[in-house]
Amino acid sequence: MIANEYKQKKLVENHQYWILFLLYDKKIISELINKINLG
Repeated sequence: MIANEYKQKKLVENHQYWILFLLYDKKIISELINKINLG
């Protein structure tokens, strides 16, 4: 039971990191697009 809770906690933490990574990635992409558009 405790091991299962630990696994779920880890999954949630990984999920949060994944969301942060995606947001960070989108920010970089949008900055690149802005630079290309500004030329």
